[in-house]
Amino acid sequence: MELKLEIVTGQDASGEDILDQKTFVNNKIKARMVRRSTEITKEVDFNNLTPEGLDKLIDFVCEVYKNKFTRDDLYDGLDADKLIPTLVATIQGITEGVTSRLENFPAK
Repeated sequence: MELKLEIVTGQDASGEDILDQKTFVNNKIKARMVRRSTEITKEVDFNNLTPEGLDKLIDFVCEVYKNKFTRDDLYDGLDADKLIPTLVATIQGITEGVTSRLENFPAK
C-alpha cells in the first residue's frame, strides 16, 4: 500500500509553508492489522462519521504505516477529497489481501 502526503517542512522568508511531498509505502502488513481493521469497522459508522470516529480511522492509517507520520500530518497533508477514499482503501487493502489469499487456500 502507498500513501502520498504533503508535509510542512518549514517556512520560507515570506512565512509561507514549505511543502515536501512524501510517499509512504507499507508492503508488509502484519496479521494484527487485520484484527484492528475489523475492530475499527465495527466501532466507526462510515455513514455517520463523528470527529472521534474520524480520528480513530486516521490513527489506524497511521498505525498501518507504522506511525511514520502523525494524525496531524495526515489531516494537513492530504487533500479533503482524498480523505474518505484513502481511509476506505486502507481498510479494504488489508481485508481484501487476506480474503484473496483465503480463496486460494486448499479446501478439504
